Amino acid sequence: LAHAEFHRIRTPEGLHREALLKCDKALQRRILRLWIEAVRGHLRGLDFQHVESLLELITDGPPQGRLSIPGGWQLVKEYETLRLDKQSRGIRQPCSCYSYNLRVGEDLHIHEAGLLIQAREILAPLPRLPDNLMDAFFDIASLPSELTLRNFRHGDRLQPLGMAGHRKVKEIFIEKKVPLSVRASLPLLVLGDEVIWIPGYGRSEAGKVTSATKAILHLKAVPVANSILI
Repeated sequence: LAHAEFHRIRTPEGLHREALLKCDKALQRRILRLWIEAVRGHLRGLDFQHVESLLELITDGPPQGRLSIPGGWQLVKEYETLRLDKQSRGIRQPCSCYSYNLRVGEDLHIHEAGLLIQAREILAPLPRLPDNLMDAFFDIASLPSELTLRNFRHGDRLQPLGMAGHRKVKEIFIEKKVPLSVRASLPLLVLGDEVIWIPGYGRSEAGKVTSATKAILHLKAVPVANSILI
């Protein structure tokens, strides 16, 4: 039964937290041991108390957290995703800041995020509504000729489309349950000190396409493995 449940709740990223917690407590322990053995290759050094500590983090710990287990591994909890990571030796370095210039008509590969940002000028009217938030359309006349894409900074704000006020980008990340690892590398399109597009998560009221718009900037974020030009 433990093997069957383990394969049912296992995902490409790790384990699905909610599905694990629906199992009986004794079954949860066995599933964790099966998972650790499958990833680590053995269970040496892992005892009952280690498993109980992992379950405590999974059940009652913060939405995002991590806990070391013997053998140089750690369980990482990111909302409803659980994964096992090999710990790096030495001091863990924080994610470095990056900033790139984006020019209309060119593609920009953001290696840190594994994304290709495509920027194309098209004529008005708007040909269609965005398929999702990986797609964004802006009035090109309201933007400078060179835009900046950078990762998150403390205090970043965005005026969501259709809203009068601003929101902290951190609040948007928390609301949409964006893992810390993604927050650190995700590119943000900025206009001055204000964020105007978060690929996959939100866009700003700034630069909105209207009936007076004559030319449109079409931005698209594409995972590098599936990069297809617009």
